[in-house]
Amino acid sequence: MEMRRRASVPLAIAALLTAVPALPCKRVGPVDPKETVRSAEVIVVASPRGYVREPTGEPDGPGAGLVDFEVIEIIEGSSVPRRITLSGFLTAKDDFNDREVPYDLVRPGGRGGSCFATTYGKNGLFLLLLQVRDGDYRVESDPLAPVNEQLHGKDDPWAEWVRAQVRGSGRAAS
Repeated sequence: MEMRRRASVPLAIAALLTAVPALPCKRVGPVDPKETVRSAEVIVVASPRGYVREPTGEPDGPGAGLVDFEVIEIIEGSSVPRRITLSGFLTAKDDFNDREVPYDLVRPGGRGGSCFATTYGKNGLFLLLLQVRDGDYRVESDPLAPVNEQLHGKDDPWAEWVRAQVRGSGRAAS
């Protein structure tokens, strides 16, 4: 028993020395919902359909899968494909935002660790405010902002508020 304990001490020290520190979520200034919508390059209502690549880790950690979304509605953007792939995890749990519209903070699943919600309820409906980088769609552009909120339906108050912002700006889907 004593020999086993001695052998594990060097392993524990090695693990601590090589571990990548988890950085806390940081943001400069408050979330501005109007700016969050204004800065999105593509805005869609979409539903997760399954994995393109299965995850190798747990939510709030490395090893996210690639989730396949079917685009239901294009609110903003041009040449948007019918399917979009995002990094994340599928879950059986809902994660609706518990704040008043317009949301000034990400849904509960994104309020710790990485600053972004990474889980998507299977067959749920999500309003995705996306950036496009090198042909890939991303939601990880505005820490703690409501960029991938779960909706209660197509006429959810958050979706209606975002549509009104897009209409008011003169931008729209093409």
